[in-house]
Amino acid sequence: MEKIGAALGAMRLEARQNLQRFKEMLEQRGHESGAWRGSIPQQSTH
Repeated sequence: MEKIGAALGAMRLEARQNLQRFKEMLEQRGHESGAWRGSIPQQSTH
């Protein structure tokens, strides 16, 4: 069980670090990339 817990902790740390690097990369851009040109259809609230 300890090995599983350690592995999960390592995975959680790696995921947290990846998210931090992603956040920093987005913030360094300073503007939107404009890559996605799709649309989101309106849905009825009924």
